[in-house]
Amino acid sequence: MMLRKHTKKRDWRDSVNSARSGAGYFLGLRGDLNFSPNGYIEFRDLRREECEKLLQEWDGWMRTLRNSPYAHVKIAANIAPSMSRKDLYAYYRERILLESETTSLENSSKKIADAEQELILLAQKRRASRYAQENCEELHVATPAHVEDKLVGVKECGDGVVSQQKDDLSIKKRKRKNLNEDPESHPKSRPKPYPKSHPKPYPKSHLKPSVEFNTTIVAAHPEIGTVDSSAMNHTSLLQLSTPIRPKQKLMPNVKPSKCPRISKTKIREPWHSLIEAALTLYDGWEVDLPQVETEHTQESGKRSKLYQLALLHLRNAQSLQNQAKFDKSHCLDYKDAFVALSGVWNTYSSTANSVFGQNSTEEVKAMCHIQSLDEKNTVLGEITDSMLDKTSSLEEMLDETYHLQIAYPTYRRVIDVIQILIRNIVKPLHGSKAPSEADCLAVWSSIFQEGLPLSSHLSLNLGEQGCSASALSKSKLADVFEMGTMPRKCDGLLSVDSFEIGNFEFKRASAPKLEAACQLRKTIKINKSILLELDKHGLECPPLLSVHGMTAIVFTIKKWDDIWVAGKASSTIVLPSTLDEFRYFLRNPVHQLLNLLDHYHEYAEHVHQLYQIHQYQRKGDDEEDAVSLSPKGIIETLEWEQVVLHTPTKVAKRPSVQERLQRAKEEADEEDMSADWDCTFH
Repeated sequence: MMLRKHTKKRDWRDSVNSARSGAGYFLGLRGDLNFSPNGYIEFRDLRREECEKLLQEWDGWMRTLRNSPYAHVKIAANIAPSMSRKDLYAYYRERILLESETTSLENSSKKIADAEQELILLAQKRRASRYAQENCEELHVATPAHVEDKLVGVKECGDGVVSQQKDDLSIKKRKRKNLNEDPESHPKSRPKPYPKSHPKPYPKSHLKPSVEFNTTIVAAHPEIGTVDSSAMNHTSLLQLSTPIRPKQKLMPNVKPSKCPRISKTKIREPWHSLIEAALTLYDGWEVDLPQVETEHTQESGKRSKLYQLALLHLRNAQSLQNQAKFDKSHCLDYKDAFVALSGVWNTYSSTANSVFGQNSTEEVKAMCHIQSLDEKNTVLGEITDSMLDKTSSLEEMLDETYHLQIAYPTYRRVIDVIQILIRNIVKPLHGSKAPSEADCLAVWSSIFQEGLPLSSHLSLNLGEQGCSASALSKSKLADVFEMGTMPRKCDGLLSVDSFEIGNFEFKRASAPKLEAACQLRKTIKINKSILLELDKHGLECPPLLSVHGMTAIVFTIKKWDDIWVAGKASSTIVLPSTLDEFRYFLRNPVHQLLNLLDHYHEYAEHVHQLYQIHQYQRKGDDEEDAVSLSPKGIIETLEWEQVVLHTPTKVAKRPSVQERLQRAKEEADEEDMSADWDCTFH
């Protein structure tokens, strides 16, 4: 009998699995011969920094499969597509990035749920503390002798109210003792502890502080009622342990109302309530704003209009919050409401002007206008006329300025400013692109540096300087509304001998008008904080600039009866960018710009003298305060005139999942383009 040789039929999976340098067993699990780079990447599930290895692994694995003894495996390997960086990045973006972001979002949702739960518990604790205090104040109960004999015990009257059963014998003995003798001379006359058979009260951690009453047994519950207090002849201690329930149940799907902040210091009404509502609404909580403006007899007509103006803007902001793409940081109604709550009438707001009326608007605009800024200098007129008559191009005008510096030596700094403007037109640093915020800041700072005398005490601090006056204003409201005390950042801060007198804000030329409008509101509030410090020394607010590209709004803040007004100090200054604009600029606006620089120099000299006197007098005041060592009392009422409601500090914006995905796609496209054009020429 011929034995048949047993031969095992080799499956194609064995050949595939032999290529262990790749993912052969992956194909064995799938059971097909569709070699896909995306499937291979998905199976490996590597991070992005490890995905580069797959390029070599895929090529090596394919070379092994092309040498397979099975024809169908060899054919499938030959027709398999090659792996590219695009396949790697596509998998990274669509799988790894989204999975990590999903995990991050789930963790964030859990943190938000935990925070809301803690907030609910905090609200319950605050309400419990407040209600317990009210119960203690309203509790006036006494037990005369004839009632005490009949009172055996007090039953439970609600959740958590536990009373002690007492026998008649012990009550009568203690009563006779207290009636005949002084209770303080007998330490053993204290109430007996709870008997073992009686249930114990709540643990000490749930008990409120002991309160002393002129009675033997007191029940802190409204169902017990009050007892005649005619026989108040002995004392004892009672511990209240009534659990307090919130007035309104907080639903899980509805954002609850924010807990009121508890502070001893308050602003005079009606401003405190409205500012509290504004901050709570800005935080994203549901707030019931007043529906009808009440007549405030204690407030003047101007302050009452500011109150109505702030309330109007808050209502508009509240109605806009339901929109899907609402951005509170760029909501103009919030900005105008905070300006009005800071006691400032912004004449650049048409809504505010309509509330105050046309007559009042014209009056305050005339008050804010600085007449000296529009005056023309005769000598400067001769210089500009010579430039306009003898020259026809900017290069010729620039050459003419060097001759004029010799002819008019006292006006050299004025001519230096004109030279800066000509160079900025002929060859701007930003080229043909729209000037950025840094480009605008460089041009305006050069004008101040060359236009002010070398002996000027005015300093212009650039680059996100913190305004100390704003930190002082925020510290006054820190304890009242639990606000931060970090100073507001300023693009340019004007100071004289480290004494702040104003601030400038800059925006790029391509910035939207909404950003420029929000910037103006921010500048007004910061300068209101600075003005509060200037007012202590009898100083007024100097002209201020809100710069948008090469355009600067010139305004000032003035006191108008019992409120402040922010209005135009002079015409808006626009730096020229062409030859025709420069010719027009030499006729009139150049006088305004140079008058502004002279005004700053004179103002700085005046502030310098007052500041030196103030520093001298302050030495004596500090010494008297150090010797007296008198404690500073707590201010219970903060005057509304000293309030500046700055916008609460915003949290750093984190990119969303879609934004990060879009950024990853852009990076991948850039890398693909660089890889396609990466070549070397010999």
